[in-house]
Amino acid sequence: MQRMQQSDKSYIKDHLLDYMRYQLKQGYELSDIKHALTKYGYHRNLVEEVAHNISPGDIPEKKAPAKPLAQMDKDLSLYVQGMLVDFIVKESKLGYEMPAIRKALVNFGHHPKDVDSAIKSISKGEVVDFQGSKVVQVHSPILLAIAVLVFFMFTVFLSISTNASITTVLLSFMPAAASVFAVYFIGMLMGSSSYRQLLPLIGAGIALAGFMILLQTSATVQRFPGTHVLLGLNIILAFILSALFSFFSKKSKEEIIVKAAKTEKIPLMYKSVR
Repeated sequence: MQRMQQSDKSYIKDHLLDYMRYQLKQGYELSDIKHALTKYGYHRNLVEEVAHNISPGDIPEKKAPAKPLAQMDKDLSLYVQGMLVDFIVKESKLGYEMPAIRKALVNFGHHPKDVDSAIKSISKGEVVDFQGSKVVQVHSPILLAIAVLVFFMFTVFLSISTNASITTVLLSFMPAAASVFAVYFIGMLMGSSSYRQLLPLIGAGIALAGFMILLQTSATVQRFPGTHVLLGLNIILAFILSALFSFFSKKSKEEIIVKAAKTEKIPLMYKSVR
């Protein structure tokens, strides 16, 4: 246990040094970084000891615009989570039991919930990768262009297969088209918020409302046989196209979860320990 605690301290010091260097490159002041670490729960002496290893070369001459300090607090939480995962995997491979690893981390000052969360991530084969994770993301204008292209191809196909004029088909699917543009602008306002997951439902709702309005105002649509089928197609098309903006747009750091091949699944042995 003593060797593990010494290893834990050395491991944490190395990671905290990497974290300080990373946040310095993001434009934060060293004093703000140290304050965030002590506020998170790390001992001031440990933080100062690590900060002494920062060299002038670690501080960029041209600093990037610093983000709000609240963002650094979120970054720190994610970084610590990844650090705990790496440490638990490393110690487990050395033969230490999960309850012993958990106890050592808690005794060192880590919050039990953070340790438990890291162990659960390992059991699922998931790792929160703070700096190196890759997320599939496409810029919103490109997504809009793809959505419009898919919409146009769908209407052309429907026009050919039903022998209906392209004008009639386009008019019938205006609610779905309107929902795509509405979701695009709503997504731009949301940024990387986790609420982007609701965009497909928002798109479907807009298509439903739009079709009801179209049904009341357009004689062409009123004469169209099977309006309930047309309504369903509008909703489905709007849902699918809106999902593009939800699944392939920029994700927030909290959503970045990557599968790590190097991380082995470890049984949650500590569950039986009270």
